[in-house]
Order: sequence, then structure tokens, then C-alpha cells
Amino acid sequence: MSKKIDRIEAKKRELEAKLARVQSGLEHNLEHVKQDVTDTVSPAEVVRKYPLQSVGLAVVAGFLLTRVGKSKKTVYTHSTKNSIADSITSSLKKRLSKKAIDIALDIIEDKLASRSSNNPEAE
Repeated sequence: MSKKIDRIEAKKRELEAKLARVQSGLEHNLEHVKQDVTDTVSPAEVVRKYPLQSVGLAVVAGFLLTRVGKSKKTVYTHSTKNSIADSITSSLKKRLSKKAIDIALDIIEDKLASRSSNNPEAE
């Protein structure tokens, strides 16, 4: 009877060790998947993969943002509060658009430079 108990306990330890290995593997895979998703979804990575589309999207978004809230009838107010807010908003839009274009151009230049360095016949 003692041999049966010993075999059962040995099998139990073996199964516990196997379960620990599986759990460790799952945790490692989950961390790997989380990192891949974070890398894939990061805005910088998206701009690197699709620089021209990013510039186009930034331009379209800037255009649409300038149109939001404007109706066909333009009402002119002389409120200092509105003109300051409009001025700040306009300045922010210009700076953000310029920044997006600069980033996209830097990425394009880097890609072109890496292509020319990988292709010695191009010189």
C-alpha cells in the first residue's frame, strides 16, 4: 500500500511541476503579447509604418478641426474672450500640424537614407 501512495505522491509532484511550467509559459507569452500590442498600437510606430498616410490624416484632421463649430452663417462677435480662444486654438492647430509633418518627413528621410546605404549601386 505504501508503494501506491509513493507513486501517487510522485505523480502529484510531477503534475504540480508540469502545471508550474505551463503557468510560467503562459505568463511569459502573455507579457510578450502585451508588448507586441503596445508596440503595434503606439502612435510613433504607426507614423513610422505609414508616414504619408499620417501626414494626410493630420492635414485632413486639421482642416476638419477648423470647420468644427462654424455654421454657414458666420456671426461676428467682438468679444475679447472668443478672439483669444480662437487665436490660441489656431496657433495650436498650426503647431501640431507642423510637428506631425516634421516627424513624417524625418521618418521618410531616415527610410531613404537607409535604402541608399543598403544599396551601394545607387551612388
